[in-house]
Amino acid sequence: MRRVLVPLAIGGPPLPPPGARSAIAVLDGRTMGTTWRVRAVVPRGQPVEPHRAAIEALLAQLVADLSNWETGSALSCFGRSPLDAWQALPASLIDVLVAARQVHAASGGAFDPTVGPAVARWGFGPTGSAQRRAGADAGFDAIEIDAERGRARRRADVSLDLGGIAKGHAVDRLSVCLCARDAPHHLVEIGGELRGNGVKPDGLPWWVTLETPPDDAPVDTTIAALHGLSIATSGDYRHFFHRDGRRHAHTIDPATGEPVVDAPASVSVLHKHCMLADAEATAIVVLGVAAGLAYAEARGLAARVVERTAHGLVVHGTTAFDAMLS
Repeated sequence: MRRVLVPLAIGGPPLPPPGARSAIAVLDGRTMGTTWRVRAVVPRGQPVEPHRAAIEALLAQLVADLSNWETGSALSCFGRSPLDAWQALPASLIDVLVAARQVHAASGGAFDPTVGPAVARWGFGPTGSAQRRAGADAGFDAIEIDAERGRARRRADVSLDLGGIAKGHAVDRLSVCLCARDAPHHLVEIGGELRGNGVKPDGLPWWVTLETPPDDAPVDTTIAALHGLSIATSGDYRHFFHRDGRRHAHTIDPATGEPVVDAPASVSVLHKHCMLADAEATAIVVLGVAAGLAYAEARGLAARVVERTAHGLVVHGTTAFDAMLS
């Protein structure tokens, strides 16, 4: 069976339709340890290399700002900064930290970018002296953010890993970049996180299929119309290992510093902002099926949680998610 999701409302002014002589240009490459792809509606015959150059320049800047794999990035340098000393940070890093703080507070700490050292310790991230965490009680609360002045400081010896939110932020930024370049009709993807804006040349929306764990019994196929909408998916099927008969996901539980055990098979969150969809999906995975669904309901999130049971996969949808089904 195929289920269809459509947005209940589209924010912002309506976009003029694509021109009759328009076509879809497909651009792709690698960034942030994964792949990126852009499908943009452009006038037929228009050179697309200027779009590629702008996209690649933006992605390079975001890596320089947000990567914990690059020792010279703004994020890595901040992780080595003196305690209690304010550090001027690029706007992109401030934006991500502010959003991360929002989800961290709402989720009771289930989303916590200071789990980076544990990610590295379990073999899912970079290693090195810059990857530290000063005790289980320090966490993200040890980071003080002054967004108005574009600065932050560390109150304890913690470092950050923005892997649960940076790709979503990059998707949002690419969408803004394309709109500024007179390509408002587009679909952007980085590592499975997507945002669709406008429509295709035929007037139809950007249809995408929600990810489902590939090695399990199939569930109903769900497709979504990403019309001014983003989707991010997290789960236990991309990177995991088994120990003592239990499945351990690559996502770290900030409360224990260890991989989440028996996590939801997958969590998909639809949101206007891909950055927030990315972070909220991670938080729900950490919280688990029951608590994660309760959290998503309380937040009014459109979320699909796929639970792995002894009898196969079971799909749960929040009220906001189910309301989008047609």
